[in-house]
Amino acid sequence: MRFILRLFCLSLTFSFFGGGFAMGQDEGEGTYEPLPQAVKQFYSKDDFYFLDKTGKRTTLELYQGKIVVQFMTFGADSVANILRKQGLKPGSWERITANFGASALKRTLYSSQGIFIVSLPPFYDGLKLVNSLLLMSEVADASPVFRVNGELVYPAGILVNEKFSSIPEKNNLHGKLTEQGYYPYWADVSYKGEIRPPGVSVRLNYYSRMQKISTNPLRLSRLVAQDVLALWAVPDFIPLKQPIEVSVSLSRPSGTMNDRFEAVYRIKYNPKKVVLDKGVLKSFEPMSLKPKAMAESFFKPDPPRFEESAGNITVKISFKMYEPGSFELSPLVVRYNFSGAEKDTLPEVLNSPAMGVKIAGLVPRDSEGRPQAADIFGWKKMGRVPPEIPPMPKAEDYPPTDARFYAKGIQTKYPALGSMLMFSSYFIFAVLASFGMFFLGRMGLRRMLLRQGSRAAEFARIGTARSAKRYVREILRAPDGKTGHELLEECPDAQKECLEELILLLDNSSGTERLSDDDIAKVRKLAGKLKRGMKWK
Repeated sequence: MRFILRLFCLSLTFSFFGGGFAMGQDEGEGTYEPLPQAVKQFYSKDDFYFLDKTGKRTTLELYQGKIVVQFMTFGADSVANILRKQGLKPGSWERITANFGASALKRTLYSSQGIFIVSLPPFYDGLKLVNSLLLMSEVADASPVFRVNGELVYPAGILVNEKFSSIPEKNNLHGKLTEQGYYPYWADVSYKGEIRPPGVSVRLNYYSRMQKISTNPLRLSRLVAQDVLALWAVPDFIPLKQPIEVSVSLSRPSGTMNDRFEAVYRIKYNPKKVVLDKGVLKSFEPMSLKPKAMAESFFKPDPPRFEESAGNITVKISFKMYEPGSFELSPLVVRYNFSGAEKDTLPEVLNSPAMGVKIAGLVPRDSEGRPQAADIFGWKKMGRVPPEIPPMPKAEDYPPTDARFYAKGIQTKYPALGSMLMFSSYFIFAVLASFGMFFLGRMGLRRMLLRQGSRAAEFARIGTARSAKRYVREILRAPDGKTGHELLEECPDAQKECLEELILLLDNSSGTERLSDDDIAKVRKLAGKLKRGMKWK
């Protein structure tokens, strides 16, 4: 009996420590191994829960009537062909704009307009359809839809509150998530190049799912939440319906000059989720709606009229236009913040949809653009006007105060000397132009070489020892975090002397302060020599 009990405890221990993330919360660093992917099982019913910020298990309610799909290409024909193969009828899908990070961070990190909501018939198995779509190369991502707090949402990424005491521990957690296909939105070297805004903790990060073969956000958030390097991790649930929408309508699509048009902008928002900046909206300038291709004197708007109710604002503007052609009204800009956002958070900006208007001249025309009004008088023949021949140019005499007076005198009295001076002037101009082209080409080549490497551009802009070390690692094709000793061991023998001199120069300087001009020149010279040596490796 004891032997069986020990064998059971030993197997339980191996299964506990063999997971992808360590399950403890002590000071030790967790171990990580990639989790095996189940064939054709990206989502399962066992994934329908997550751990909230307090570690409490929260069960999710699956909504069978809809799924969310993101395609590699957004063409209407390609999307229709893919969904028709799954037995879906046209009109059962619609395209939306998704704001990532807004539900958790109270600010939009980035938006995507390539998200499609697919409505399913009652007999469809939505979970099976999601797993089937994820196996298709034309599909970038797919997800089931859940009902959370009475709202339809889908998981897109994960929000992690990291717990680390050193840079290696931080990079360790980033490496675990990167291997699963999730990339941090804010990092020392972010794939989006974003800067962490004020008010966001340095331990808080958003991880976007960039590979559909990776672990789904629900499953990964639970694993990260139990890792020793994370305080908590929760999925980012994107609502299918945006908390604020702007629609626009026009009283007529076309008209003639001096006709009165009325544009109606309807703003519908959820007061519990967003705070609308009504002061800026009610004080906007009506001339801001003027088409960009039209002069100000040809656009005559009236003062706007506002109608407000709970969760709705209607803006009505009447205007006249005095220029024929097809134009597009400039969008109405709506600014708002999410409820619960910090006071110093920059407002979100939402533009109204585009609205076109066509203005015809005062003369009525048919559908093909031909005028329907006839001339009062008939055509008159005009006499032939002979062309005017300009007179011959006359020799002009220059006054003695003009330099051309002496140039003309030399050319008249001494033709050989004048020809020699003219040739000399052409030669001097050609030499100066050649020198100018040489230096311009040299400067352009230098700028092109600087733009080819992000690290070179960073060092040229900042000039610190830290940026120089990143540039050296880029030349050696070495990942971040390697020490100078490790770089010397992997460097070819022919370049070790140059690399050793470069590392010695950078180690003697502070990492955050800008190097002196002499040190920058030495670093550039040694880095260029090292880059030329590594070019053929």
